[in-house]
Amino acid sequence: MPANGELVHEGMSDGLKADVTSVVGALGWIAKNAPFQAVRDWAVDMICSIAISTTEVSRLDSLTQLPNRRGLVVLYDRLIEEMASLRFQRTAGTVPHALIFLSTDLVGFGDYNLSLGFDRADQKLVDYARILEGSVRRGDVVARIGGDEFLAVVVATKADILGRTYREFAQELESRLHGACDDYNVKDPAAPLKLYTRTYVLTRETLRRRMGAGRPVTLDEIIRRADPKRKRG
Repeated sequence: MPANGELVHEGMSDGLKADVTSVVGALGWIAKNAPFQAVRDWAVDMICSIAISTTEVSRLDSLTQLPNRRGLVVLYDRLIEEMASLRFQRTAGTVPHALIFLSTDLVGFGDYNLSLGFDRADQKLVDYARILEGSVRRGDVVARIGGDEFLAVVVATKADILGRTYREFAQELESRLHGACDDYNVKDPAAPLKLYTRTYVLTRETLRRRMGAGRPVTLDEIIRRADPKRKRG
């Protein structure tokens, strides 16, 4: 049975932490002291269900409902494992040839908290999250990794890069996102969304070479390489 301290996470509000601690404390007492085994078993099952739920909550950004950095780590690890797996060689049409990382920062967004107020600035972040989701495909990963920092992870298959380079495919993603923001800004020109963007391509060959050399490609490395404010060259 999970311990009380294992059920609260950094991503949870103080109020939710207090509620979880209170409820789990009561269930823990029931699990130990109830006179009937069936009731004790029920209490343990409830605690385990809460553990699963709070873990999921801790991996989501509460404002945008996108994966947060903690959640992105889990999704990234799965994608890396799948892309490096030999089993994907059996279905050539769906073999992931590369992961395209599209990293974005909102230019001057901190000023919006002052000029628009926190509520409207927060709504801008939610709006942008939906724009970014709409600029990639269903099944691709979009996460909020910081205040106004977002990262999309797009799986590029052989069909995606047919007749073009990885870089051209990545540039198409950037152009699509900027175009969607331009359309959004027409509706709200007084508080436009302006972006820094940068892409980083991790090919299957590079991943396997790094793994074979005992140098795994970490998410922190990807975020650093894809940082829109990082000097190029």
